[in-house]
Amino acid sequence: PEDWWQLYQDQRLNELVRQALSANTDLRVAAANIATARAQVEVAESQGGFNGGVKLGAQRLQESGEAFLLPEKVPVANIGEAIISASYQ
Repeated sequence: PEDWWQLYQDQRLNELVRQALSANTDLRVAAANIATARAQVEVAESQGGFNGGVKLGAQRLQESGEAFLLPEKVPVANIGEAIISASYQ
């Protein structure tokens, strides 16, 4: 049981446990951390649903032929990218 010490029906033991629990800052901090985590889960769950995005990019490059020890020009490079993302929670 959660309150196992009460099985002994000893008022002195009950009082000692109550004092220990009320003075134990570690337990209070842990309880506060649990409450914070639960609140964060609620926020995350409320923001669920469908999410999507699109990212497009394009570049046009021409490097010097000297980089490749060539006397002539290196051809122009055209680079494009398209990224589509989707998620559902």
